[in-house]
Amino acid sequence: MKRLIQLGLTTAALALMATSASAAVNLDGSAPGFTTAPFATGESLVVGFGGPNAAGYTFTTDPTPYIYHVADGLHTGIAAPPFGDDSSSYMAIQTDQSITLNTPYLKTLSLFIGSLDPTNKITFNGSGGFTQSFLGSDLFNPAQGNQSNDDNNRRFYFSFDPTDQVNQIVFSSGENSFEFDSIAAGAVPEPGTWAMLLLGFGGIGLMLRNGRRRSFARVTA
Repeated sequence: MKRLIQLGLTTAALALMATSASAAVNLDGSAPGFTTAPFATGESLVVGFGGPNAAGYTFTTDPTPYIYHVADGLHTGIAAPPFGDDSSSYMAIQTDQSITLNTPYLKTLSLFIGSLDPTNKITFNGSGGFTQSFLGSDLFNPAQGNQSNDDNNRRFYFSFDPTDQVNQIVFSSGENSFEFDSIAAGAVPEPGTWAMLLLGFGGIGLMLRNGRRRSFARVTA
């Protein structure tokens, strides 16, 4: 049993070492549509702006000034409901504004962005000093702030190297506006959860080994 647990821990450590060389946030693509674009596998809604956030997802400042209501329609020069957004509320960041969302360690994240502009910016920060940013022009080409079709109104999908320990997202913009909604995420299991998984795998291995020994003993008896 001890040897199996050690093997599991060694395997996990080697996996982390293998991924650390290419540590980065990956943009895995995008899909048009608000309600028709699915979350990534294993994700659940964590921030929707029409209700409370999921546990562990908190803004560092009051998000209220940045939240607009879909039913209010267009705020000329300020904010426009993301095309196809049928939720109650969304967030809009104005020129040189920013807001920060603290999260658990992230495995994946997706969000719906409306009328994507070139200077809309998402920055992912990790607890160990890691940081990586994406501009609207990095996310989709062309990013031209179109408010009336699926080209610039899409769900974007990101995945994270666990060694980066990404646990903070900063939303900012160099122009009006950065509208987004429906943030979904998959979190990295807590260290205690990893330990339980490794113990479970070790236990399964021991059961299989003992089962093989009993079968062998019956055959040779």
